[in-house]
This record gives sequence, C-alpha cells and structure tokens, in this order.
Amino acid sequence: MKLADPHSLTARLRKSIATEHEAIERTPFSMALMAGDLQRETYVTNLVQMHRVHRTFEDLCGGQAKLTPYFTDSMRRADVLARDIAQLGYDQASFGILPETHRIVTEIKQSNTAQPLSLLGGIYILEGSRMGSMVLAKPLSKCLQISGLPGTGIDYHVDGARETPVRLKQWKQRVDQADFEESIAADIEAFAVMFMQGLLDMYAAMPMSGSVNRIVA
Repeated sequence: MKLADPHSLTARLRKSIATEHEAIERTPFSMALMAGDLQRETYVTNLVQMHRVHRTFEDLCGGQAKLTPYFTDSMRRADVLARDIAQLGYDQASFGILPETHRIVTEIKQSNTAQPLSLLGGIYILEGSRMGSMVLAKPLSKCLQISGLPGTGIDYHVDGARETPVRLKQWKQRVDQADFEESIAADIEAFAVMFMQGLLDMYAAMPMSGSVNRIVA
C-alpha cells in the first residue's frame, strides 16, 4: 500500500490541527457522548450549533466557482442536521446560538471574502470528521434511547458512512494534486487552524444541561 506523502497539503493540514482535534475529544461534551451519558437536549443544542455552521459554510462553498472542483452535493449536511433535530422532537427555532458559534460563522464569511480557496481547510475538517462519526452510532443510540437506524435522529453521523472513506481519499488526492502556490496553501492551512480552534471553543462552551436560550445571531 502506498503511503500518503508526508509533505502534501492534506498531511500538512492534519498536522496543523492535531492538537485542537485531540482537545475536542477531551471536552466534557465529547467525553459524555462517547460514554453514552449525554442528555438529549444537550446533544440537540450541539446539532443546532452545527447546523448554523454547516448552513453558512455550504451556502458560501456552493456559490464559489473556485471551489466547484472540491465541493459536491454529497458534502452538504445542513438539511440532514435539520432533519435530525426534528426527528428527535425539537423545534430548532427554540434554541439559541452560542457566541462561539457566531464567531465561527463570522470568520467563515470573512475568510470567504478574502480568499475563497481558504475554505478548503474547512472542507477537510468537516469531511474528515465523518470518519470519526462512524463510531458514534452506538453511544449516541444509548444517549438518545433510540434504535440508531436511519431516520431516528442520528443521520448526521451515519448517512453516507459506507462511502466516506473512498470519498475522503479521492478528495484529498484531488487537493494534493492541485499543487497550490504557497500563499494559497498557507491561507488554507490558516483557515483550518482557525476553524478547528473555533470548533474547540464551541464544544468547550457547550452547556451540559439545558439548552442555549439566548439567540446571538
């Protein structure tokens, strides 16, 4: 098996966000989720935050010609998140948005204006997270007291799971073969680091009981 080029852009991205990635896994929210001991409303609060992030990110990526070769409909997850929230019995409009979530959204918009290709760093993170999602079905089913079958409220993590490894591999190859000039690669890396730090801040701020009831944006 051919090993990935340790000097490729995607390898560079993986190394750049490793610390924040590990820190997210150590947040109280993530640890409770993996232990199967997360309150349903806490989980839905997280879904609402992720929906705001995905909706903003996907709308911008879908409107950028420069990103067309790297962003496909299979990467759109906002509608799946909205469906999960409804299937779990909640009205998304009754939840607020964390200041940390609002900050991520603002930074996505600013980066898109400055350098649209920088958003590739976010695609890398969101698509890569779907690999980790595949192990969450069992603990989530325990937390939410559901069967875990499609349509029961965890489609964000299980929908398209079988295709994820191949899709991510092909996407990484496409990005690495693009051979972006260093200034663009640096922008992509900077966005990935900023985005991952934003997600870490959001996960760390997640209320472990109750929901966010103050709408920031």
